Amino acid sequence: MDPIQKNKTQKFSDNLTEYSWDEISKHNNNDDCWIVIDQFVYDVTPWVKHHPGGNVLTILAGEDATAMYYSNHFNTSEKILGEFLIGSVKKHEPLFSSYEDQFFSTLKQRVSRYYKDNNINYRETNKTYRQLLITSLVFFSCWLTMYFFPPWGLLAAIPMGLATSSLIGYFGHEFIHGNIFTRLSQRRGYWVLNNILWGIFIPFMPEKYFQYEHIRHHNYPMHPDHDYDVFALKDFVRLSPAITKKRHHDFQHMYAPFTYGVYIFLQLLGGYTTSFFEKREILKDKGSLRDIIFSSLVAVSFHFILPVYLANAWWVLLGAGLYFFSWQSAIYISSGLPHMTELSKNENKTNSWSYHVCNSTKNLKAGNKFFNWLTGGLNCHLNHHLLPSVPQEHLHAVTPIIEQTCKEFGYPYTNYTSFKSYYSDHFQFLKTLGPLDKVKQA
Repeated sequence: MDPIQKNKTQKFSDNLTEYSWDEISKHNNNDDCWIVIDQFVYDVTPWVKHHPGGNVLTILAGEDATAMYYSNHFNTSEKILGEFLIGSVKKHEPLFSSYEDQFFSTLKQRVSRYYKDNNINYRETNKTYRQLLITSLVFFSCWLTMYFFPPWGLLAAIPMGLATSSLIGYFGHEFIHGNIFTRLSQRRGYWVLNNILWGIFIPFMPEKYFQYEHIRHHNYPMHPDHDYDVFALKDFVRLSPAITKKRHHDFQHMYAPFTYGVYIFLQLLGGYTTSFFEKREILKDKGSLRDIIFSSLVAVSFHFILPVYLANAWWVLLGAGLYFFSWQSAIYISSGLPHMTELSKNENKTNSWSYHVCNSTKNLKAGNKFFNWLTGGLNCHLNHHLLPSVPQEHLHAVTPIIEQTCKEFGYPYTNYTSFKSYYSDHFQFLKTLGPLDKVKQA
């Protein structure tokens, strides 16, 4: 265990009630929320409504939230946390030996100092709201063009898909991390507006499930059991050497690019019918089933029923098909592949979480205006994984700090400035991993 983390755990008494994971996992919803940080169990149910970051606190209810705790806070408050301490984990076996090592502690201090020295309130997101408004106008303009101006209007399906890719970052992704609409989301009736926007902008991606799979992805990127993309696509594309090899994986570098445009459909087939979401039992949260049904009805109405009324079924199938393929391809290539460009070449000797993140995550054209827009800021992918509580509009400025700190501590750092080399490395990743014999996960 890292010395910093070891000192923190020693501050607590050893005379604590021990809980098994079976017991902890039962407290897995907003109204009964236990979380594990390091080796300790906290009942944070009374804190849920007061948490400044919104319900991101509860998304790992009943599970290990150590990585998200350290990465979401520049300064961890043991005093506040200590108020909710109820015990420790029996037979605790964490995925990583260290979650806040010297590198990560130094990085957070430097980034925090940068914001203070430059008088930047990194929680303010004025630019994000402007981007949301502009991109929403692009989205609706393309929708109107597609169904009111055939046949050339069909071409509007592509920029409409790119706009959705952008909105997944600016709206959906920032919202589930508690970086936008935090005050508005606490108002009565907000759920109606939220589900309307979710159903229109991010169709058929239920918010709660998207949030859970994404936060789990943050805990351990590219792990075959904890990262949903790797888990759900395992029968189609092999993204980890720990996944059992199948014969068709030998050819995945040739067919994988065609799966990106339908990856939501593949996720539904490969993941939603499995046990991945059982621990969290999302439907236990009040209103979750209501939200899923309502947003799905909005999606069907806006993207199919209303267009059929305005045009015809065949035109809608063509236009909607091109639209869905466009946005799924764009968001997966720009924000999914940053974890899939090379097999791990560097040994994580201390089994550090932050080292693993740096080793398995890349930036893509960080600072480039078009890619910033296309991904809703998700092209700053390494920055985001290290500092998920920082809204995307403030992440680009600290790229030099992250790069320099990685260099000082000997941690991997990559920012692709060429899309050609980025995709070439991904192609090689698939080609190498496909025929590789099953090996132990690094």
